[in-house]
This record gives sequence, C-alpha cells and structure tokens, in this order.
Amino acid sequence: IFPFAGTLFYFRYKNLEREYDQVMSVSNQQSSMDKMLMLKGDYKKDEIGLKPKDIVYRLTEDNYVGLNYLDGEILRTYLIRSTLSKMEQSLNSEYFIRCHRSFLINLKQVESYQKKQGRISIKLHRCDDLIPVSRSAEKALLDKLGEVK
Repeated sequence: IFPFAGTLFYFRYKNLEREYDQVMSVSNQQSSMDKMLMLKGDYKKDEIGLKPKDIVYRLTEDNYVGLNYLDGEILRTYLIRSTLSKMEQSLNSEYFIRCHRSFLINLKQVESYQKKQGRISIKLHRCDDLIPVSRSAEKALLDKLGEVK
C-alpha cells in the first residue's frame, strides 16, 4: 500500500507543479499597463498603488500633483506632494506624455482632440474638462497618438 500511495502523491505533485508553471507563464505575459505601480510622494505615508491603465491624467497643483485615476467607473483624485517631473519619471513613457507644463496624460485614455484657433485640446474618457496642449508638445503628442491608437 505504501508504494501505491507514494506513486499517487508523486504524480499529483507533478501535475500541480505543471499547472503552477502554466499559471506563472501567463501571469508573466501581462502588459506593463496591468502591473501595479507604487507612486510615492515626498512624505513616508504619501503613496498610492495603481495600475497605469487606470491613471487618466496628472495635474500640477502648487506643491502637489493631483493624480486623477479610475476607481471602477468613477474618476477620483489623489493628491501627492511631489513634482510632475518626478512623477513622469516613475511612469512608462510609452503610454504617458506631458502635453503641457501642468498636465501629464495617459494616451490610452484619449477619447478625441480638437483644434480651435490654432490650439489643440484633448478630451479624455470620463473627464469633463478639456486638457490644453502646449505648442511645443503638439507634434510629439500627435506622433504618439498615431503610434498608440
């Protein structure tokens, strides 16, 4: 009976090991937009963990950065004491671009853009306000939008 039970446990163990390897190989194929990212401010307790795909845009507010992100279907704001430049460095620049000195946007959240009086404004998903685009960032933004979409 002992050799039979040992053989049974051995094959069960090998089957579980194979299933575990399959799960791990799928989880390692996640895109960089699905992985959790810890965003830290200048203070110890000033941090939040989000998936980059949930970040809609960031706005400079004096000595703070207003992080606008999706919580389910609701747009929420979280203030972090930091600079927009530091926040920009912590993100993947493939999907995020600084379109204005006060705004850093997620290109995956762009719904449309419009040009009025020679100036471009961007409409983001679930965001009522139009985001301005500086003249110096127009070309880079339009090039990135062409690559991402």
